[in-house]
Amino acid sequence: MGIEHWRINRTWIAEHGISQEDLERVALSLLNVDTEASMVKAAQESAPTFPTTQRQWGYSAFLTQSVNDVPLFFKVYFFLHLRERLRFHLGLCRAVKGYDNIRRLHDMGVPSPAPVALLLKRNPCSALLITEALSEGKTLAQWLRDSLASITSSPTLGPSAESNNLLRQLAVFLNRIHKQGIYHRDLHDENIWLSRSEDGGFLFQLLDVEAVTFCRRLSMRRRIKNLRRIAQNLATAAAMRQLDGETLALEFANYYSDASGLPASPRFLEIMKAAARRGMKRWKPTNLPD
Repeated sequence: MGIEHWRINRTWIAEHGISQEDLERVALSLLNVDTEASMVKAAQESAPTFPTTQRQWGYSAFLTQSVNDVPLFFKVYFFLHLRERLRFHLGLCRAVKGYDNIRRLHDMGVPSPAPVALLLKRNPCSALLITEALSEGKTLAQWLRDSLASITSSPTLGPSAESNNLLRQLAVFLNRIHKQGIYHRDLHDENIWLSRSEDGGFLFQLLDVEAVTFCRRLSMRRRIKNLRRIAQNLATAAAMRQLDGETLALEFANYYSDASGLPASPRFLEIMKAAARRGMKRWKPTNLPD
């Protein structure tokens, strides 16, 4: 059975010399029920940065594959749970939300890969979200692990100049999207993609954009919810190298305060310190990278 629902960015594929037939051929091969098992394995081998995720509603897998020598990013969804199948048939599944969110982020000028196509197939109940491939880089979590690994372990050592630069630019990025009314319900260091910009700085992109919501004005409560999760991630990464996680978290909090113009109140700083302490407690010796 072929593709039953198709949204396609015809302008983008025409500019890059890709035909609709080429996309559909690749899509059908990925959405074939007979290839589910091999697909998960292929996803893990070809894109270890983006592991296959399994939840009650089903699972998703990620691949980077070229079509006519143009690298594209594929996120494949298989819906197994009855509730998710119903949402799929109503056009309310996560894949549809992801495609709509990517289009909106792209239109708002937020750094994000261009949306290419969304494909839905009823048998099996599955969907395929296709975007422009991510620029060369790594997740924030990977960057923190690699960066902190190069620092000599010391319980009192503060952030390096490179880490400070990252924290400052990350704070500016988060303040920018918050001012635009963008809220990510599951923002953490594995859902932020990090690459180098042309001027040598950092370029940030959001991953798992199905969890993004848009509003006219983002409340302080939601801002803090995002910030304390990042503070927790920073502290966990620091603890893995026996560094001071609270220092990283407070530096990040102060950079966000400077970027947003909002005062770093004692209560805000205490929330960030508490998040950092939780993050440091999450570290276990088994989490230490080789």
